[in-house]
Amino acid sequence: LDIVGQGRETRVFTTDLWIWEGVDGRDYAMTGSKYGDGISMIWDVTDPGNIIKTDSIQVDARTTNDVKASPNGRYGVISREGASNRRNGIVILDLADPAHPRVASTFEGNGVTGGVHNMYATNDHLFVLAGGDKFVILDMADLDNPRYVSEYNHPNSRVHDVWVHDGLAYTAEWETGVVVVDVGNGRYGGSIENPVFVNAVPYPVGQTHAAFPYYSETADKFYLFLGDEIMGRGDQAWRGTGLNRVPTGPTGSPVAFSGYIHIIDFTDPMDPKDVARYEVSEFGTHN
Repeated sequence: LDIVGQGRETRVFTTDLWIWEGVDGRDYAMTGSKYGDGISMIWDVTDPGNIIKTDSIQVDARTTNDVKASPNGRYGVISREGASNRRNGIVILDLADPAHPRVASTFEGNGVTGGVHNMYATNDHLFVLAGGDKFVILDMADLDNPRYVSEYNHPNSRVHDVWVHDGLAYTAEWETGVVVVDVGNGRYGGSIENPVFVNAVPYPVGQTHAAFPYYSETADKFYLFLGDEIMGRGDQAWRGTGLNRVPTGPTGSPVAFSGYIHIIDFTDPMDPKDVARYEVSEFGTHN
């Protein structure tokens, strides 16, 4: 890997980023911040060797955890955690001028008040995690007035992440593993207005933190990449790198992630096959 450029930001910790092509034909990035008083940044990354910060957006939040832009670059969205009035939800951006987004609206209903950790944006709909319990689907036709469409809450399960591909939503749900829901594909009876459960691949020994769908043209197969989030190695012989040491004095143990990337052959959603796993033994996987 060769480092080409870097957009410098020394005031806040960066949480997440999203890259998109703006409606003006230039390439942009949006970044969130951890305990950054609700700050998100907009960057022009058209020339990766000369990254330029074009604007910043401040919202009522401790952390802007997730940021997304729609594939067509029409709108962006910022998730909020730790709002001063405890009404978190999301902030929707009009990206008609991508270098200087306009705050179009907020959405705080239908359970997203409790905090939004992750989202997924399509051109027409936004999938929003609500309080770590379910995902809510919003119609984004009118950015100033987003409309609630439907939701899905898997029984006795907590959700961390959602990705949508070909009308199927793939959610990472900790001990439940990955849960697949028809949200418009139609082959399993679901629609955007009526999500229908398709299948689940449980990983009861792990903490399924992220699920990434991937079609391999060379193999002509569809895969899911699942990431574990297992924090801390206090009960293991080799406890970690010491990069994040628990502040408990000389007996404190360094914190390091453990776990695997799991690869699932999901070409037939009704017959998933666990085909491989990869361990980053020195630090774990997380995402």
